[in-house]
Amino acid sequence: MNDNPSVILFGSDREFQSEAEKHLSARGYTTYASNDVEKGWEMYLTQSPDAVLLEAGPELDGCETLLGRISKRDACIPLVLVADEDNISETLKTFSEGVWSLLPKSDYSIEIIEQVLSMALGQMREISSKEERQTVLEHELRAIRESLGEYHLQLSEERQRRRELEQELEQEQEQSGEMAVTLKTVIRAMDDETDALRREISAIIRDSIEPTLDKMVHAESVESREAYAKVVVSQLNAAVGGQSEEFDQELMQLTPTELEVARYIKAGRSTTEIADMMHSALETVQTHRKNLRKKLGLVGKKTSLQMHLKSLKSL
Repeated sequence: MNDNPSVILFGSDREFQSEAEKHLSARGYTTYASNDVEKGWEMYLTQSPDAVLLEAGPELDGCETLLGRISKRDACIPLVLVADEDNISETLKTFSEGVWSLLPKSDYSIEIIEQVLSMALGQMREISSKEERQTVLEHELRAIRESLGEYHLQLSEERQRRRELEQELEQEQEQSGEMAVTLKTVIRAMDDETDALRREISAIIRDSIEPTLDKMVHAESVESREAYAKVVVSQLNAAVGGQSEEFDQELMQLTPTELEVARYIKAGRSTTEIADMMHSALETVQTHRKNLRKKLGLVGKKTSLQMHLKSLKSL
């Protein structure tokens, strides 16, 4: 949605259109006016407006036709309807669906209409922002699932390699008993390694990844879900590369609010700045800092909390 939203004005009252167009243009809106259904529909298709303002007179056919077409094409676009007070009951019956707001024409002021449009467009921006962030989270979850699939593929390849070695063993048994014993020893060692790898990966999934995913799903804010998603990705990367899980386990002790405070501290934000950004009291942020040092094992140590947080790649 652009910073200068566009609005189509449709109706038979030219004086209403003129006043609305003048007022909205002064407020930064781009306006397109029409009193003809086909021209109004063509404007909608070519201009892709952010909202539609319909003025329904005594004859509702044209307004009803245009609204029906627009609602069918885009059920989410804000549709604001202004109707004659004498005709308000009939208008409510006719336009029971698809209309964001219905204003009596006899009582309306252009300022009120502009406020209603502004609120509707604000809601649309908020919805679009949430959908975009949700898309990012879904992408990260897909990446996590793909990584888990790679783990299972590695195990399958390991099993296939073991079967191939068993076949080689059967062939070698016919030639040399000693060789057979040696191969059995190798296979048992590989089996032990495979079982150990499977147990290790299962433990990581059970003890680290699944609890983190559960916390991510039930987190109240998008920021908390994003933080948990980064922790999961780090855990998966550590499992693949055989890296230590110590830091990730530390983060699992933190609440969503503590995770958010930790990210701000890592970014170099002061206690006052964090309190302002989180709309919290200064004392509340100070308490979070104390809890972070305690949970991260820094109490009684000279280690800087910020430097310690910077060392946590999963944060």
